[in-house]
Amino acid sequence: MSLSLSVDVLGKYKTDIFVETGTHLGGGITTALFVGFKDIYSIEIDLNKYNKIKDLLKYNESVHLYLGDSKDILPKLLSNLSKERITFFLDAHSDDYNPLLYELYIIKNSPRNDHIILIDDRRMMGNQNYQCWKYITEEDVIKTLKEINPNYNIEYENSFNSLKDIIVAWTP
Repeated sequence: MSLSLSVDVLGKYKTDIFVETGTHLGGGITTALFVGFKDIYSIEIDLNKYNKIKDLLKYNESVHLYLGDSKDILPKLLSNLSKERITFFLDAHSDDYNPLLYELYIIKNSPRNDHIILIDDRRMMGNQNYQCWKYITEEDVIKTLKEINPNYNIEYENSFNSLKDIIVAWTP
């Protein structure tokens, strides 16, 4: 289980729909279920991780799992959810691949600009020691969030990994 997103943090930003990129071991899904999201969508690129979570949650009708790259799946998913306000948890990355800026661009081009966006791993942004993060800076992320909605409040939440490790963009 991923140790990033706590029930307290996610509960503060609850809508009816939770969309996560990077299922990993299912921690985000478990937290979203506990918080009480009506529908939960999670995208995972790794087949082994996807299959493990799929088997664990096969009887839960509120959880919808997708196998593939979030930059390919997210546009299709958002076209079906275009009228809903969504709570996003963006955490898809591997050691050498990070689709975060693609994901933000896709959200920017969706019909709504008031989604709640939580982005994990702030501590790694711009860090040369992390291949997938060294070209993604916090400044670029904040700039892109403000392009989505100039009225976004930008806040920081603690993860289990680090203080102020989750960037939150939202409007009340």
